[in-house]
Amino acid sequence: MPSLTSKELVINWLKDCRKNNIKKISNTEIAELIGVSKQAVGQWFSTGSVSTVNLLKVAEIFNHPLPLVFDSTWRELDNDVIVENKANIATALNENEVYVPFYQEITLPDDPNRHQVIKKNSNKLHFAKSTLENKNIALGYAAGGFVTGNSMEPVLPNGSTVGIDTSKTTLIDGELFAIDHHDDLRVKILYRIPGGGTRLKSFNSEEHPDEFYSLDESKNITILGRIFYWSVLR
Repeated sequence: MPSLTSKELVINWLKDCRKNNIKKISNTEIAELIGVSKQAVGQWFSTGSVSTVNLLKVAEIFNHPLPLVFDSTWRELDNDVIVENKANIATALNENEVYVPFYQEITLPDDPNRHQVIKKNSNKLHFAKSTLENKNIALGYAAGGFVTGNSMEPVLPNGSTVGIDTSKTTLIDGELFAIDHHDDLRVKILYRIPGGGTRLKSFNSEEHPDEFYSLDESKNITILGRIFYWSVLR
């Protein structure tokens, strides 16, 4: 029998919550208790797409513990990797929750072939403060971003969400960093090479061989920060 996906595991667990729901708690009541819309709760139960912070809140409401398999699926259950936009950024946060800004690559309006990496405040990454504290990351130095393309598969598939510690901008061999490379937002493993150059390594090395840049060429590489977290749902 094939193993279940993360979303299938969530859906099955939510069904168990319903099955053991002695109090007959409705979606409307769940929405009011958590501070989201009734429609959002309905989508959680039908698609399995729900942030871990909200999943923990559902567990508390139903008094139904999360299975241990979730720990290996998301690594840390106190993380919340929902990307909020302007439409839903007004959702109230509890005292242990925080939004952090999001790095995004944009196309310049005067030249569709040119890009720029910026921090956007219209999209933000939702984290638990305790997660950042456990990683010794000051709030002002936490950011988010997306992985694009297949160069970092299978570890970081296209569309993966990453957490970036922007206080860590010094190259450490073998560490995973978010970089601004010629105005392209990239996530790569970095290494120093003799003469002061930089080597960029991808997990998918068959399709994306190592890239070598001289000291002068490395001036076009800006380390945005070290990757301290990633979220993958396939």
